[in-house]
Amino acid sequence: PACWQAGMHKYLTNKNLLFGILLLTFLLRFWGAGSRDFFGDEGADAFRGVGYVDYLGTSFQTQPIDWYKSQALPWWTNLSFHDFPPLAMVIQHAFFAVFGDSILVARLPAIVLGTLSVLLIYLITKRFFEEKIALLAAFLFSINSVMVWIFRTSILEPILLFFILLNIYYFFRIAHNSILSRSKDYLMFGLTLGFIALTKYTGIFLAPVYIIYLLIYNRKIFKSWHIYT
Repeated sequence: PACWQAGMHKYLTNKNLLFGILLLTFLLRFWGAGSRDFFGDEGADAFRGVGYVDYLGTSFQTQPIDWYKSQALPWWTNLSFHDFPPLAMVIQHAFFAVFGDSILVARLPAIVLGTLSVLLIYLITKRFFEEKIALLAAFLFSINSVMVWIFRTSILEPILLFFILLNIYYFFRIAHNSILSRSKDYLMFGLTLGFIALTKYTGIFLAPVYIIYLLIYNRKIFKSWHIYT
C-alpha cells in the first residue's frame, strides 16, 4: 500500500539521517585526536590508566604508593584511587591493553562513548518529542564545540557524561512505565547509577534531581520496592 511505502521511506530516511549524524560525530571527535599533546589532567589520568597505578608524583598530594614505600602495596589499594573512583581508569586500562599505548588510544574511550552519547541524546529526546526534533537535538549535540572538545580528552568527564546520559535514559523508562513490564529497566537504572558513582563522585547531583522529578510526576513509584533495590 502507498501509505506503507511512504512510512517505510520516512523510516529509512530518518535512520539514514541518524547514521549520518553518528558518522559526523565520530569524525569530529576522532580526526587528529592523536596529534595533539596532552594538557591538564589528561597526562596524569592516562599515566594512571596505562599501569592502573595510583601515582601523581607530587609532594603536596601523596598517594598509597608513597605511604607504603618499603613494603608491598595492600590489596585494597587496587580497589580505587585516592582522589577518584576506579571505573574510568579500568576502562582506560582495558583500551591500553587491547590497542597499545598512545595519545590516540588514551582518548579513544572518550571518542567512542562520545559517539554513543549522541545516540542517547536522540533516544532520550524521542521519548518526549517527534523524531525530527530528536534528530535535531542529536545533530546539535554532535557539533557543539564544548561536547566535541570534552569527548576528545582522556579525563574522567567524557566517561562520566556517557554514564549520566545512559542513566537518564533508563530513568525515564522506569518513571513513565509500569513496574511489571519494566523490571529489567530498574536493574539497568541501578547499574548505570552505580557506574556513575564509580566514575566520579560529582555525579551524585542526579539523585536529588530524580527524587524531585518523581515527587512531581510519579509519586506512586515510591510505594514499590523496585526503586529502593
